[in-house]
Amino acid sequence: MNHVEADPTQPSETEQDAARTRSDRIEGFLGEYLKETMLWPVFIAVAAHAWVAISSVLLMVVRDRNPFAFFPLFVMGMGTLLILRHSFGRKHTAIPIMVISAWVLGGVLAWIADMYNVY
Repeated sequence: MNHVEADPTQPSETEQDAARTRSDRIEGFLGEYLKETMLWPVFIAVAAHAWVAISSVLLMVVRDRNPFAFFPLFVMGMGTLLILRHSFGRKHTAIPIMVISAWVLGGVLAWIADMYNVY
């Protein structure tokens, strides 16, 4: 009898299904804010808070060299990688675009704040 064992480095089918349903829930939750025009101000306010958080942490790491700011940067970076990993390969999803644009806009805000010594 040839018994083939599953590769422990590959996620099982149940783990993949759980990741898909989690990604579907996140996409459905955020999709409501993008589809419903009455919720756009709420979405913009939450996105602005993300931009400010990203730019503040980037400023603390780069300008102040604060060692305690590396942990929030690491957590936000790992969260970003997890979101991108779950949504990679899915068609017509706006989540990777929103996450990447939040990092880009947060970096631009940090650069502007550093340039004008605002912080």
